[in-house]
Amino acid sequence: MLKWLLIFISLQTLGQSRLNHQADSLRTIGFYEEELALRSKELSTDKFDLTLAKANLLISKNETEKAITLLNKLKPNNPEETFWKGRSLALYYRKTENTTESIKILSQLSPSQHLHKAIIQLDLGQTYAASQEQIKAIEHLEAAANLLSNKYLLGLTYSDLSFAYDAAGIRNKTSEYGDKALKTFMQYHPEAFSMVSSLHNNLLFFVIEYGDEKLAREVQKSYVSYMKSRYPKQAKAIDQTHAQALHLLSNIRYAGFTKNEEFSLQNLTLLENLFQQAPKEWTSNNLGILSAGYEAVQYYLRKQKKFDKALAFAEKVNKVEQAPYNQMKKYAALALTQYDCNQNHEALKNVDLCMASFEFQKGSKSYQTLMVLKAELLSRLGRTQEAKNVLNDIYKEAVGQSIMTVNIKDFPQHYNKIFIDLLIHSGWVYQNIYRLNGKKDTDYQTAKHFFRLAAQVFEEYYQNGIYNNSLGEIIDQIEDGLLFEHQRLTQKELLNDINLLETISNTHLWNKFSSKYIQNLNLPERELEAKNKLQLKRNILTRTYDNELKNQAEILKIDRLIHGIDNSISKKSSAFSKMTATDFELRKIQKELNKTKAVIKFSLTEKNVYAYVITSETVKPVLLGSLQEIDQLSQNYANSLSKIKADYPRHRKALEQKIIKPLNISSFSHLVFIPDGFLSYIPFETLLNEQQRVSYHFSLKGLTVKTNQKLQQGLAGVVPSYASSNALSELKYSIKELESIKNLFKTTDVFTNENATKEAFIKSLGNYGIHHLAMHSEMDEEDYENSSLVFSDYERLYFHEIYSLNFPSELVVLSACNTGLGKYLNGEGLMSLARSLNYAGVKSSVTSLWQVPDKETAELMKYFYQYLTQGKDKDEALMLAKRSFTNANPMKAHPYYWAGFILTGETDAISNPSKKVYYYGAGIIALLIVMLVLRRNKPLWTKSP
Repeated sequence: MLKWLLIFISLQTLGQSRLNHQADSLRTIGFYEEELALRSKELSTDKFDLTLAKANLLISKNETEKAITLLNKLKPNNPEETFWKGRSLALYYRKTENTTESIKILSQLSPSQHLHKAIIQLDLGQTYAASQEQIKAIEHLEAAANLLSNKYLLGLTYSDLSFAYDAAGIRNKTSEYGDKALKTFMQYHPEAFSMVSSLHNNLLFFVIEYGDEKLAREVQKSYVSYMKSRYPKQAKAIDQTHAQALHLLSNIRYAGFTKNEEFSLQNLTLLENLFQQAPKEWTSNNLGILSAGYEAVQYYLRKQKKFDKALAFAEKVNKVEQAPYNQMKKYAALALTQYDCNQNHEALKNVDLCMASFEFQKGSKSYQTLMVLKAELLSRLGRTQEAKNVLNDIYKEAVGQSIMTVNIKDFPQHYNKIFIDLLIHSGWVYQNIYRLNGKKDTDYQTAKHFFRLAAQVFEEYYQNGIYNNSLGEIIDQIEDGLLFEHQRLTQKELLNDINLLETISNTHLWNKFSSKYIQNLNLPERELEAKNKLQLKRNILTRTYDNELKNQAEILKIDRLIHGIDNSISKKSSAFSKMTATDFELRKIQKELNKTKAVIKFSLTEKNVYAYVITSETVKPVLLGSLQEIDQLSQNYANSLSKIKADYPRHRKALEQKIIKPLNISSFSHLVFIPDGFLSYIPFETLLNEQQRVSYHFSLKGLTVKTNQKLQQGLAGVVPSYASSNALSELKYSIKELESIKNLFKTTDVFTNENATKEAFIKSLGNYGIHHLAMHSEMDEEDYENSSLVFSDYERLYFHEIYSLNFPSELVVLSACNTGLGKYLNGEGLMSLARSLNYAGVKSSVTSLWQVPDKETAELMKYFYQYLTQGKDKDEALMLAKRSFTNANPMKAHPYYWAGFILTGETDAISNPSKKVYYYGAGIIALLIVMLVLRRNKPLWTKSP
């Protein structure tokens, strides 16, 4: 009997211990209501823990006077209790806005456990954030993140870091930590409904602000999926209300971002209804959600230039809650809307009302935005000196000195879109002043200075991902500012500005291209294949944000394996990772040019089309005309070529007069075009004389890559069969095409029909110098990453997969349909399969701008390879091939049949291309040996008999 009694007591003790541990955990993560319930009902706990739980709950509910009375009664009996009482006192002082005392108490605590150290750092971070000392907050929060193993607290810390970086203005870290917070909760605490919903909402807000359409779509999709699958079934009523409100707010923001006005207004109505029906205790604390909904709709309508509707919703912002902050937001919304429709007097009036209605904190981004808006309105109204004074005051406060002498890289708190916008608008202010004040040089140089500072900040702000329209608009505005009155620029200033623009443009492409290019110099075949397989697998797991949330552990494992391979490569190649995105100098390109060669870089800004004519000695910017006019001319010409229209000469002449004649490039025999936007659809050789060799590139930076890359020789030909597909026609001339060229090369392997698989292609990478892909392609205009090459059995190799590969090759010929076309993304250029090859490390590629007939393609390619194997440069070989084709087919002289194929990348002749060259080389070597022998033995042959 005693034995069973002891067992019973032991089990009770174990149960008691487990419940105590659970209650302690609830206290640690701040679930005071649940902790108090557990300690009150389930535990015969000591009075200290119970009283502390009551005090903490009162603090969380802002009942601070009751809380401090309980805390003063507590008498700690050990270091553990001393720590927890001290921590609660610190929370109390933070809640009563006495952050100085809170920090003092936290700093004096003596933690006895690793967890306690982490909690102190977390609390210090939160307290510094509450006192608007964001840099110190970040320092302590990052320390907490490094110490924490508790996943709930770690997720909270990541969330706090996201907000601290946001408040500090360092936006490139904001979404990074928002993403980490959401992933942590989704993996370890998906049942925390309010928290997960808040994190989804916050991350979506940050992503939308950055302008990332693809990620915004994925985050929103993940949010909708989460709400459908979890929250209605399991959440408590108050959590349901909060989660639903945030979900509706996210729907409103996302609908506005994707220009779906009807869906945005539908969700706003649902949000209004929710607030009418929700419990008052929740409604009174969350009116800001409804106000944010009105503000989001107002912002969208203003961007769509629906000013009357925007003004109506701006008025509603203040009606939600009569508070100074809401009044300020209302007046700001009104001022911005009136600014957009040039109601300058009314806008200035509302700026002043906004400033009077709210007391802004020092360094507030909202305050800075309003003041720069005021300066711009003053300059529009001709009050130029007042405008200057406003800007001087703002930037003196922001950087502590004159903006004309500042090193902006010393102020990471300004690496954000808001500050970039401030600098751009300040540049516009000085452009107005320059026009009004007699075009003084000092005003001109000040305007230029603001745009150069904007470019420098953008370099730090840009997160090196795919460009998006929002980022592209910033680049367009900066470039327009730098080219304002460009005839006044010296060559030195122009070179510096181009270097700056190239540094901040296409960084994503350059990073990927340069790193893979270097890797491929000495990449062992086994490591190349292993890395490519890992990259493809990772691509599948991260294709959507939802997948990424579900497969975090496996993705982390793959990343470690890829990192290991990269480390192995770096040990074998001293050049690995030495190429950097910022290593660009236009003079390097100029030194490589001779007097017969020029580079033409086009640039499409918000309103205009420019071209830079770059020669060995000079750089000349040329304003070609308005964006709208040249866009229409380009569309007319591209349509006349791709659809065999007889009137193409008329459209050619119109476009030639507009974008070629002003460049004065007829004397150059070799031209490299770097098109932008819709100009990427134009084969420029059709606008020139037939003796001019033409090639293309994606960026100026790419032209600086010149290496003696030793690649495998030979050609791999891929010709799939589409017999099983009703959608794709058989390319019956493609086999003949390869038959006609395979004997030109030392090594040719042809993968046809069922052997033309995606796997066979992946395995071939690194084993051949040339890849000839005679196959169909499919372009996805909605999501360019889903564009693909189609192998046998309708197996696809997607853009996003090619992008992730390491593909060392001298030349890839995409003898397929529409391989050069793709979706234009502002700032990044034309996202196409051709460009994806460039990302993967291919030196040069031949692609088509439109659907070229199978038979004509085969004939053109035969000529092209013949000239290549004669040692011609790639651009010359393609030019001669087109000429040979038209000479042989005079009835097919229309550019539709031959002009669609363009060469992008390096133009150098391919290395050791043919058997013939190989045999000639062997013969020459043999002849030299014989001559050497003859020379050494000459006395014997000339001796008299």
